[in-house]
Amino acid sequence: MFRPEPTPQVFGFQPWRDFVSSAFLNLECRAERPASFQGSALLARFAGSHAMDVRVAASEVKRRQRDAENDARACFKAFWQLSGTSRVRQGARESVLQPGHWTVYDTARDYAIESSDGSRFITLLLPQARSLHLAPAVRSLAAQPLAEGGTAHVARCALAGLLHDATPLDGPGQAVIENSLLALLQQALATELKARGNDGAVAGRPSLEQVRHYIEEHLGDALLTPERVAQAFGISRRGLYTLFESAGQTPRAFIQQRRLDRAHELLCDATWSAVPVMRIARQCGFPDAANFSRAFHAHHGRTPSACRAQGAHFGLG
Repeated sequence: MFRPEPTPQVFGFQPWRDFVSSAFLNLECRAERPASFQGSALLARFAGSHAMDVRVAASEVKRRQRDAENDARACFKAFWQLSGTSRVRQGARESVLQPGHWTVYDTARDYAIESSDGSRFITLLLPQARSLHLAPAVRSLAAQPLAEGGTAHVARCALAGLLHDATPLDGPGQAVIENSLLALLQQALATELKARGNDGAVAGRPSLEQVRHYIEEHLGDALLTPERVAQAFGISRRGLYTLFESAGQTPRAFIQQRRLDRAHELLCDATWSAVPVMRIARQCGFPDAANFSRAFHAHHGRTPSACRAQGAHFGLG
């Protein structure tokens, strides 16, 4: 269940440094006045994303390239300045955000944010695996001051409501929130690019190979569906099915086939011989034992247990 912290946590400088690295990313922190520093944060985690409402004294955080390269948590980050100012740098770009500005950047690259006394901002971390379609727009607009308005304003207000409302959300509810925020940000970035005469930076159509690779990387996600895949690449469900037509297969059939083939591989692998069948099923995106057994038998002609026994008999793996 999702539930935000009911009240902001307040930290001195050293606890703040530890909190930033655990709740955000691996970042270097510096405070202008460490002895009197105070920072507070209200945190909400939902689906694969998380949001924060942050207040800090004069300070700076840096994401070193070595840390970005060694961190598996590649994310896109949206940042709304509510009070004070923040100087944002990524690559050769640098800008100062005033209240009413927002920006985006890529946590898989080095960046720095220097905030003034009394700074308050809302941030949203989105895993890149769920938001690949934002990549071209983020590359084009990273660390630039964007005027808040339209769908960017709606997204920020939705996050503020989410952070300050203790109502719990189940898994499907969290997914709806995340998908809605992604759609709002995609539209906000597309509008900004169009206003700058650079709408060509909006993500183009992915290749079948890219989509298949994404599916392979997410087979264990029980919520992986054609709709989820299409959303990750910023294309319509119809567009995704059209992409698979050249291979003579539907995306739903491909997901099911790869899950079942992966389950077969693990059941025949000697290094997985002590792992319960149901755990292997979940590893391949099947949360229900009966459905897994029925689908496996229909695809492979025998039950998962019989497949494992046959693999052991022939010394497979």
